[in-house]
Amino acid sequence: MNPRPSEINPTTAEIQMKKSSDSLNTQKNNAQTVTEFLKKQKILHLATLDKMNNPHIVPVWYMFNSKLYIGTNSKTEKAKNIKNNSKVSFCVDVGINSPDIFGVMGRGDAKLVMEKNEVVRIEKIILLRYFNTLYNKSAKELLDETDCIIEITPKEYSVWEY
Repeated sequence: MNPRPSEINPTTAEIQMKKSSDSLNTQKNNAQTVTEFLKKQKILHLATLDKMNNPHIVPVWYMFNSKLYIGTNSKTEKAKNIKNNSKVSFCVDVGINSPDIFGVMGRGDAKLVMEKNEVVRIEKIILLRYFNTLYNKSAKELLDETDCIIEITPKEYSVWEY
């Protein structure tokens, strides 16, 4: 049984930083920075590949808790692509002027969570990051339309800061 998103506690060992030349302390600081950043931000750009290996990139709402969780409908292009190819890339970034530019790019393996109760439970957590209440008309519509959760297990990260 998979742990619930609210029960997952990311550790620095789970985050493999791309720069292998970094010291252990730097890697731990980077892992903590990545975790805090991904938990705080609101928009993630998700890249999937279609059957012809053409990229499909889409901005999505998400939740991060050592894994990334994205609510969607199984009829969307991203969900269809993940059914055929579990490899994904993602990017979250902020800032347009130095020194306030920071971003995290990563790669991972995705799967679709289809079990209805689990989908509803996770989607409610995601939506509450963006809405004050689930009784909002838009929140209700999104909850009704969501029939699967994309669960991404990150395999590597790259971080940039300018």
